[in-house]
Amino acid sequence: MAVDNDETPLQGSRKDTTSPSSTGSTSKPAPGSTSGSSTNPSSGPEDSISSSDSKSSKLRGSALLGSFLRRPPSPRSDLERGQPSGSKPPARKPSKNRIVIGLALFGAWMLFSTGSRPTASTIPLTEAVSRIESGEVVAISIDDARRRVALRYEPLDEETGSRQTTPTSTPSPAAGFTERPVPRVDVAVFPEGFGPELVDIASKSGVEVEAVAPKSPSVFLGLLYTILPIALIVGALLFLQRRAGSGIMGSLSKMPRNKDPQKVPSDRFSSVAGLEDVVDELREVVGYLHEPGKFQALGATVPRGFLLVGPPGTGKTMLARCVAGEAGVPFFALSGSDFVETFVGVGAARVRSVFDEARKAGRAIVFIDELDAVGRARGFGAFSSANEESERTLNALLVEMDGYQRNDAVIVLAATNRPEILDQALLRPGRFDRQILVPLPDRDARTKILALQLEGRPLAEGVDLASFARRCPGCSGADLAFIVNEACLQAAREGASSVALSHLEHARAVAALGRERRSAFVSDHSRRLTAWHEAGHALAALVLDSIPDPVSVSIVPRGITGGATWLDGQDESFVSRRHALDQLTVTLAGRAGEEVLVGDDYTSGASGDLQQATALATRMVSEWGFVPEKLSFHSADGKGTAAAVESLLQSALATARELVSRHGSLHSSIASALLEEESLDAERLSHLRDEHLKILGGSKGGVPA
Repeated sequence: MAVDNDETPLQGSRKDTTSPSSTGSTSKPAPGSTSGSSTNPSSGPEDSISSSDSKSSKLRGSALLGSFLRRPPSPRSDLERGQPSGSKPPARKPSKNRIVIGLALFGAWMLFSTGSRPTASTIPLTEAVSRIESGEVVAISIDDARRRVALRYEPLDEETGSRQTTPTSTPSPAAGFTERPVPRVDVAVFPEGFGPELVDIASKSGVEVEAVAPKSPSVFLGLLYTILPIALIVGALLFLQRRAGSGIMGSLSKMPRNKDPQKVPSDRFSSVAGLEDVVDELREVVGYLHEPGKFQALGATVPRGFLLVGPPGTGKTMLARCVAGEAGVPFFALSGSDFVETFVGVGAARVRSVFDEARKAGRAIVFIDELDAVGRARGFGAFSSANEESERTLNALLVEMDGYQRNDAVIVLAATNRPEILDQALLRPGRFDRQILVPLPDRDARTKILALQLEGRPLAEGVDLASFARRCPGCSGADLAFIVNEACLQAAREGASSVALSHLEHARAVAALGRERRSAFVSDHSRRLTAWHEAGHALAALVLDSIPDPVSVSIVPRGITGGATWLDGQDESFVSRRHALDQLTVTLAGRAGEEVLVGDDYTSGASGDLQQATALATRMVSEWGFVPEKLSFHSADGKGTAAAVESLLQSALATARELVSRHGSLHSSIASALLEEESLDAERLSHLRDEHLKILGGSKGGVPA
């Protein structure tokens, strides 16, 4: 019969014939039973667990620990183990880590299993007395101190339904412990002074009676069972911590990703286009690393640091990889955020760690991307522990670059797009000796970048990359790479065999405003309003001399916009007053075009135009001196700036209204064409303008400024 965890045997019972478990003096056998009783003065009725069950619980933990330490190796073939086919693999000894983990698991098992014993079922006293009188009970154990009586029965045979007197279970050596049938025990609580009466009832019924003496707990064993598991677990954790290194803070202070220098990048200067001046300056870095003696022979000091400054996406990180690839020396690539930690001293320790590794490598390059994350100027902002830790990290960087221990074999490259917030101690000669400007590409550079990105990709015949690059002013190298990739994706969606100009135009629109939202619901009124709005922009651009012609106009929603007008780009180094005023007119011509349709009932459709116009007018007043009475350079919120900006905006809106009124037929023609076709290209817009000018008998040129 299997052992039921809810049934507790009565300790001190007579030994079974096949499963000896306890010793003691025998007493008179009970009727119908082959077992006797023995007196155990140290056990209570509800705590009377058989010794075999206690040993089984301990053997379970020992068996689990032994099976963990003796865990066989994973089933691999002889060839994978490096053994001849059919040979017996060598015996594996348990490693220290496995032994320690096993002890920790054993301690945890002891901690959570110690003191857990199966509980006996509790029955009413009247039912207990009835069972004693009926002879169903074999023996009872009375504890006067706790006023409890335990009733023991013979095990129940599941097949016959009768009480059995011999054990039926068999030992199970494979499980690491043995089992025997445990007699069922019930416990009842009796009132004070009822113990002698229970003895009389049991004696009359021929039931064995056992008296239990008060149990004195062992203080030593209690402390042992409490402290030993905790000691095992804590000891295992300390051992593993020492094996792992110098603790948690030690692991934080190291740079595990960059402990070993990264592989030399495969990038070369030939993979860079449109940055010839920057590449020429960076070639000197390669020369310093390859032939330092050439410069030192003439008394020159090799520069220690080069700072790449430029807008995001201009290729600063790419240039650093090219320098490392051309130099062929160990390359440590880091980010400024790698040194930023909330733990005190961790950032400074990481700085020292990476420079120590670079010195061990001999000639090496340390590249720090986003230098402004760690090199921010000191002494600004509210004082806090975070600022103090940032300054400590910056001080460590300053010392490593130009401190007591100089090492000219390590060159530091860094990149940032916010040089104005860097600490001046970083920018002085001896640390970052050179500041290399990486600007946005001009028209020729954009053409070269597009050609480089399209190498190895099928390009349709007749695509003028120079013309397309002209329509991408302000795009960085990363923007152009995205445009080329999106164009290839669009060509694949359409099933085309090559990338056409239409695919590039689609990609340019996606990069600027997002993909078309043709499924978006647009009411007829909103659609007509958008058409007249965009027609106003296109009209002003078509008739003003200083503004390039629009290349496309669309009323299809993109991103958060309901429509867009794309102008041909210009790469002028200087902005003239006439061009700035005409740009204001084109920007506010959308508002003037809406007024033709809705009159004074303005809408919010021109909110984006008003923001752009205000920003442009503010620069005209506060920075460029385009207002005669405001020649001094001052902040945008200076006295009188708002009034001058408002005057420029009102004048530009009045000019836009006059343009729309004078060329009303062209305005309505563009709006009607947009409602029919949704998108108009440069050729279609030029055709509409030429027809309008033939009717007027004039040429391109709007209202005199």
